[in-house]
Amino acid sequence: MDTQRTFIALPLTQEIHDALREVQNELRQEVSKVRWTRPEGVHITLKFLGDTDSSVVDQLIPALDEVASGHHPFELKLNGTGAFPRLANPRVLWVGLETSEELLALQHDVEEAIAPFGFEKEKRKFKAHLTLARLQGDLWPEGHRRLLLDARKTIDGLILPVKELILFRSDLKPDGAVYTALHRAKL
Repeated sequence: MDTQRTFIALPLTQEIHDALREVQNELRQEVSKVRWTRPEGVHITLKFLGDTDSSVVDQLIPALDEVASGHHPFELKLNGTGAFPRLANPRVLWVGLETSEELLALQHDVEEAIAPFGFEKEKRKFKAHLTLARLQGDLWPEGHRRLLLDARKTIDGLILPVKELILFRSDLKPDGAVYTALHRAKL
């Protein structure tokens, strides 16, 4: 069986990739035991599919085209920084996006369109974010929290135009995942 590790996501602009790199550089000077994401690989994941049979990938393409054709392009505004599960004891550092009815509707429609292909619907509420880093240690001094909150000035208010959704293949490499666009569905 020929499978590919896949996910559906929204791409970022070069301006946003550059802003994420700037935020990481600000934090990198003070924060240790962190695995930083590569800014050029950051995206907004709508649905992680995992190992997907190639025949199913082929069937997903028209389903995603149909979803995209039912949505108009829209904009998302970057807004704030934070951490999962919480700022006091983080595992993931992220940049947030303002709540958008258009984004929630798009993500919902993606879930509905791919469910017939055997992909379980997500039980957790969708939380759009851009991952900056994953923490590897347990220490998170109060000063680090302040640094993350101060980093907001670099990204708050940046606008992401959403014009397409992309079906990506993810190839895991020793120095990080490499993402390849398998299909672009224009809104």
